[in-house]
Amino acid sequence: MSSQQHNITTALRQFAVYIANLFFLTSDAWAPVVSDVELNEKTAEQYNLILVGSPLENSWVEKYHRKVPLQYMDNTLTLGTFGIS
Repeated sequence: MSSQQHNITTALRQFAVYIANLFFLTSDAWAPVVSDVELNEKTAEQYNLILVGSPLENSWVEKYHRKVPLQYMDNTLTLGTFGIS
């Protein structure tokens, strides 16, 4: 793993932990953070998932990103026809 890839992985993991902590503080429910390689189909089918990263960093995002009308291009996040810059 290159130094840049390591930095991206570390930042994404920190972001995932931040989201999980916010979820716990606001809903009093536990949201475990697992890497894409630790997650299997059986577990994924049982829970709602928050996927973090791009198709390059997360194999689950790679698997589902074409099925969800959410795109990020040119500093704009688009859901269907609604975009946020």
